[in-house]
Amino acid sequence: GGGGGAVNMVLKHTSQGKSYFTFCYDLQYASTEREFQACKNTLDPRAMAVFHHHNPFHAGGNLQMAEIHLHRGEFKLAAELIERAVFFYEKGYHPKYDPIGRTGAVRLLNQRAEDREFLKALRRHMQCVARRGCVRAALEVCKYALSLTAEEDPLCVLSMIGFYALRATEYQWLMEFVETFTGYPIPAKWFPNLMFNCALAAKSGRKKSSGGGRESSSEEAKEKQSADLLLEAAIRTYPEAVKALVEEIDSKIVQTDTRWEFITKWPSSTASPFVNKLIRIFAARCSALWRAPPILAWLRDTAKKIDEEGKKKKKEDKRRKKKKEAISEGVGEEGKGHEDAEGDAEDDDVHSSSMMEGKHAEEKRLIFAAFGSGIPNHYRELEKSDYTDQTPQLPPEYFQQQAEQHPHARLQQQPPPMQGEGSPIAGNPLAMFFMSMLPNFDPEVAAEHAAAIEVALAAADEDDGKLADAADRKEQEEKEEE
Repeated sequence: GGGGGAVNMVLKHTSQGKSYFTFCYDLQYASTEREFQACKNTLDPRAMAVFHHHNPFHAGGNLQMAEIHLHRGEFKLAAELIERAVFFYEKGYHPKYDPIGRTGAVRLLNQRAEDREFLKALRRHMQCVARRGCVRAALEVCKYALSLTAEEDPLCVLSMIGFYALRATEYQWLMEFVETFTGYPIPAKWFPNLMFNCALAAKSGRKKSSGGGRESSSEEAKEKQSADLLLEAAIRTYPEAVKALVEEIDSKIVQTDTRWEFITKWPSSTASPFVNKLIRIFAARCSALWRAPPILAWLRDTAKKIDEEGKKKKKEDKRRKKKKEAISEGVGEEGKGHEDAEGDAEDDDVHSSSMMEGKHAEEKRLIFAAFGSGIPNHYRELEKSDYTDQTPQLPPEYFQQQAEQHPHARLQQQPPPMQGEGSPIAGNPLAMFFMSMLPNFDPEVAAEHAAAIEVALAAADEDDGKLADAADRKEQEEKEEE
């Protein structure tokens, strides 16, 4: 083992040049862990706060208190607790454990509760550093977590690494990663989110390179064609993702913008639940990257082009079917020759495209066969707060209930803050202005939180009135008794 502390990393075995490690607790920490689990099962935040007060460096306690602070919107305090949990596990690293050395040389077995807790701490740490705007650091945490568990990917890193790579402007790295990464049973280049992200990386990378200096027209045209082809391939494979992405960007755009009418006839889901889950994650996580008008117009024009090609193909298939029926029914040689003269040129034009479509259909069949008909457990358990910047907020009823149970605990009567740094900011125009500049700002969520704050404040005022009346009555009764 290594570390010599409450949690230690153990080298289990070495195989094919990879060293497999796992975490384990010592006896004293295991006893504290049982107390933590018993406290956690009470579902009482106050009990958890008491446990954390007596065990400030317990990893599970820090993560659980961080969840409570995240629910209250206290992101800074939550980030400190998460960093403390990650540091606790880092102290137990094995001497031979070298995550910075040769890439892919170490693996975490992910068989014990200790391993899963460490990975959970990495996920929350990745979200916290990204929320502070350190997207490159979040990308590096993604790479680290994926290198430890590439074969399983329990943190579902492949569903979100493209977002952080685009935010960090690591366009070339993302395209190379998608083409070369084969650690997971399903190739990365088949994931719907990574197919669309690669297309956006190719387009954004072209803009970035052209901004630094002038390129030749041939090179610029080649790069533009590459981005267009990548997007076309992504849309042909996953047309459902376009519809989900557009609805996530603006649910009313299809009704208000006639240029998007064609998308209403497109399918909303695939036959694979796993692919549907990945598409939902992609739409929720990456919608902000596709919201810019030039990018959205590029997506619309490319999707429109594919839609028109599909209609043309159906029309051509119908014409050729009628032609075959006419021939089989014994149409005169003159009519047959006339139809052949009209159709030969079109047949030559669509022959190559039909071959390409046949090849694409075969590849699409292989892709959906690889994803299978079921959802892996780690993806099924994934919640929206695990892959977006949204955090669940405690409802106003919780604070009202706490106030009724503990009328003298004034801290429990604080209303849930908006998604910011602690105190409520609803009604403060300056604070709302700065909040609107954040990438995860949602005006609808802000309005909901403002309404919740008003309800909570009204409930607190009502409780204050009841407490004051009760105190007056008690004082009057004492005077009457005297």
